[in-house]
Amino acid sequence: MNETLSPTHESGHRSCPNCGHDPKAPWRNGYFQGKMLTKRDFRAEQRYFLELARRHNTHLHGWGIVCGLEVLPHPVCPRERIIVTPGVAIDALGREIVVPERRREYEEDGAMKTLVYGAEVDIPPDLLKAAPRGRGKDEDDCYCPPPPPPIHLYLCLHYKECLEEWTNAPFETCDCGKQAAEIFDGYCFELTETKPDSFTKAEELCGSGARDCDALLYPRRQCAPRPDDHCVPLARLSGCPGEGEWEIDGHARVPLPSTAALAQAVRCLTRRPQTRITNYNWGHDEHLDPDEFVALYIGDDCHRRGFDVEFSAPLHADTVRDGEHNPLVFQATFIFHESHGAGRSEIAPAKLARLDDTRLRLELDHHYGRKLESCRHFNVLLQLRCNFLLDQHGCAVDGNLVARLRHDGRYEVPRSTGDRVAGGLFESWIRVHRH
Repeated sequence: MNETLSPTHESGHRSCPNCGHDPKAPWRNGYFQGKMLTKRDFRAEQRYFLELARRHNTHLHGWGIVCGLEVLPHPVCPRERIIVTPGVAIDALGREIVVPERRREYEEDGAMKTLVYGAEVDIPPDLLKAAPRGRGKDEDDCYCPPPPPPIHLYLCLHYKECLEEWTNAPFETCDCGKQAAEIFDGYCFELTETKPDSFTKAEELCGSGARDCDALLYPRRQCAPRPDDHCVPLARLSGCPGEGEWEIDGHARVPLPSTAALAQAVRCLTRRPQTRITNYNWGHDEHLDPDEFVALYIGDDCHRRGFDVEFSAPLHADTVRDGEHNPLVFQATFIFHESHGAGRSEIAPAKLARLDDTRLRLELDHHYGRKLESCRHFNVLLQLRCNFLLDQHGCAVDGNLVARLRHDGRYEVPRSTGDRVAGGLFESWIRVHRH
């Protein structure tokens, strides 16, 4: 028969032989018929489930802003006050902070308008006073006061328990007077000139990319460090005392998206079409006469031509160097067939040109190309290393040119690439021989 033991004293330490637990481990009440329940038992019951939920929030979700809580200038008095929109946050201890929606009527340009907000935050009066100015000189050697130095204020959101419904407690053992019958999960704002530790932690959290993706998928060796002040950063206000509006900077806000929002983001990323090659201006394995080859892909002094490749989406601006000579990312290798023995191969001198955001051209050296007219038999192997071509999202181009069977069973090489894998080596060739 299993026996559940109840706590033995207020500190939470209890006797439990052979159960192998730490005395500081979470514990809950054990109930049985006839057990006498006191204030301690009910508080322990609340504490157990509060700590359970807060540990879940902290270790499985983290801390930050779930939704809302934007900091905006006040529409009526933007210098003396700012507003915070309704929203939800979780602090570093896993405590949920809810700023509910409020409405207030105000007049602007003779018309009544409704202000929808969560809270109004007043700027401390001592910060609104203009700082004393010194004396300086302008270009005309006239004395004029220099502008006051700007100041930075940090706006934090804190969890705060609010006690309400104070009533007499005649059965309290201590002479405590009235006791609160209700405890609200409230909040308060802190506006300080000293940069809180939570702002530093937030900048580290939001600014550092994932250097090791495997480290994100496997349990951490130790729990992530939490800020000491348990503050949820909302914004940094910058401005000169007594002059103009506050500049609001929310770069230190830590987003804490819901699982539904994360699922939508994953679906968006996985459904995003991969950039691929959609067309090229030659025929794969086409057979040409040397004169035809020069006319189509070398051109003359007035009309230069080349090997053009078109992509389904714009390429990143830094992925291709326009005008680069002898590029390694896009090459044309000529294989000349000799009458006796093995043929020789050489990489043609060429220049890479970016026609627009979605088209590249490999222009062969004109003098080199004109010499090809005297050759009788050669093949051209075109290679484009798509592992090093990135689109505007930073993803490598899906560049493998894969043969396939048509619906009628015939073999074909398509005009577009793609095997649903980023990167790859695009390869195609042309056969040239004199009839």
